[in-house]
Parts: sequence; structure tokens; C-alpha cells
Amino acid sequence: MKVTVDWAVFWRINYSDFTWTPNSIDSVLVELLCLAHFLAISPDIHSLELAIHKEFGFPHFAAESIR
Repeated sequence: MKVTVDWAVFWRINYSDFTWTPNSIDSVLVELLCLAHFLAISPDIHSLELAIHKEFGFPHFAAESIR
């Protein structure tokens, strides 16, 4: 199976074709992995973790020890 997207059809400009084969990198999976990574290391998530630890009386952890 091979998928080829002709981007010029969508934007009427001449971009190179996006070609996907089963042996190539899954671009959607890469995007999802990047999203999960940046969400996990975001300062807001860290603040949420600290608030949960404080609320339930869990021991606090150093900010840099898990990053």
C-alpha cells in the first residue's frame, strides 16, 4: 500500500508530494508522542501534581528529581 497526497490540489501551489509507505515514519504518531511529551513536562501539569500531593498528604518531591 502506498499513499500520495498532492498538496497543490488543496492550496493551488506547487509543493512536493507527501508520500507514505509502511516503512516510513508515521507522522501522526510522531505528533501524538510530541503532544504527550510536552504535556507531561509542562509547568501547569507540574503545579497540578504538587496540588494533588498537597491535597492528599503525599510526600512532596523535588521539582528537578522527576524532570
